[in-house]
Amino acid sequence: MFGKVRTMWRTLFLACAFAGAGLEAQVDDFEDEYADEVEVADPLEPMNRGIYHFNDKLYFWLLRPLAKGYEAVLPKPVRQGVRNVLDNVSMPGRFVNCVLQGRLRDSGSELARFGINTTVGVLGWRDSALDKWEIKRHGEDTGQTLGAWGIGPGLSLTLPLIGPTNARDSVGLIGDVLLDPVRYIPQHWTRLGINAGKQVNHVSLSLGEYERSKAAALDHYVSLRDLYEQYRERQIAE
Repeated sequence: MFGKVRTMWRTLFLACAFAGAGLEAQVDDFEDEYADEVEVADPLEPMNRGIYHFNDKLYFWLLRPLAKGYEAVLPKPVRQGVRNVLDNVSMPGRFVNCVLQGRLRDSGSELARFGINTTVGVLGWRDSALDKWEIKRHGEDTGQTLGAWGIGPGLSLTLPLIGPTNARDSVGLIGDVLLDPVRYIPQHWTRLGINAGKQVNHVSLSLGEYERSKAAALDHYVSLRDLYEQYRERQIAE
């Protein structure tokens, strides 16, 4: 989503505070690995489908054109550097959730990555921690922490501007927002610009993947919903 998987924010759209095209950008990568069927509680399917269609139109009418224009202006190495810097800034959320899950070694890795990438990696522009020392990123979030504590996914949800999620991960989004350093920038428009730019930059690096996933699916809503649940189960199990 959002590396691809490791940058995932929950899927679909965030332009002007949208929350990310992560999962859709990963569908091709995960279809084989997560091919098994999963039972999903979706009592709100009619409402969820309506929101899915809203998000889908939003992607094609707004987010994709913005990302294509952005791609035309900035070369790929620059966009990759921007992604790395913003990912480096988001370290506190990963660190805290590693600690809450008792993954102290991984939390130490996150601290080490932040120190190395902020200095040697020039504020995170390069992922020197991975390239030079093979210190991997651990993409833990609050929803995964709740899952590790034994809380089930609950009913399936599709949220405006966010996309497929579930009751547990929707609550987890609150924790993710509170742990995001960008939230504490005093200027509202600065926060908005950073979040919008982050997602447009991310989508510009994965243009065409959402379209291919949609073309390959008999029912794209069901495909995204089920892939999301399977992917989250795998993340929590790991």
